[in-house]
Amino acid sequence: MNNRIESFYIHAGPTHWLFWFGHFFDEDPGDWHWAYFPSIAAPKIDMTTKQAAVHMLMEYWRREVAWYDLDRYHWINGEGFLSVPQIKAIADAVWINENEAEEA
Repeated sequence: MNNRIESFYIHAGPTHWLFWFGHFFDEDPGDWHWAYFPSIAAPKIDMTTKQAAVHMLMEYWRREVAWYDLDRYHWINGEGFLSVPQIKAIADAVWINENEAEEA
C-alpha cells in the first residue's frame, strides 16, 4: 500500500552522490512534520545529476517494493531534476504494468 507523502533530494558531494528522502509524519495531529533521511550513497562516476537521480530513484523504489510491498504512488506534487513524464517512466520500470502482471 502507498499511503506516504514523500519528497526526494540528491546531493552531489566531491566523491559521492547522496540520495535523501523526506517523509511527512502525520500520525500525531499535534505534531505534523517532515523528517529527512539519507537513503542511498554511491561513488560519483561520469554522469549528470539527472542521470544519477534516475538511477537512485529507481533503486529506492525497487528496494521499497521488495522490503515493504510498496505500491505505485497516487500523484506527483512537483518536479525538480526530473519531470513528471520522466518520473512516470521510472515508475513504469519499477511497477511493471501491474495489470499485465495480474493477467499472467
